[in-house]
Amino acid sequence: MSVLEHSATIIKTEKNRVYAAVNSRAACASCSVRKSCGLAECREKVIEIETPEAEKYSPGDRITVELDEKKGWLAVFLAYILPLLLVLAVLLTGIFFLSDETAAAVFSLTVLLPYYLVLGLFSKKISRGIRFKISQRPPF
Repeated sequence: MSVLEHSATIIKTEKNRVYAAVNSRAACASCSVRKSCGLAECREKVIEIETPEAEKYSPGDRITVELDEKKGWLAVFLAYILPLLLVLAVLLTGIFFLSDETAAAVFSLTVLLPYYLVLGLFSKKISRGIRFKISQRPPF
């Protein structure tokens, strides 16, 4: 099983939760999916990690977080690939059934609104399946 790893710094801890800032530039240099990963778009991203060992960490601690590569690809698919396919499908269908390409383009873009609303409604369920873990390996 392949995992995606990022070096992170703990910002704060709560009961069973650790919040860590991921510096994606350094961690993504050797990652195979870095071009399509949401973490690669920004300098620092704060992630929430559920762990029963949260009390043993303190702000400023350096850790390595990991995500199963399949879960990473699922996140990429839901955030980027599926919306693109929906837009293209609605655009091509609109061009086929409508004589107005502008209307087809507008319809194809408006499909994103309900898509991301539904994605937002199911975000808790999705986030339960896509979780970062603190690796036992020291930070790189």
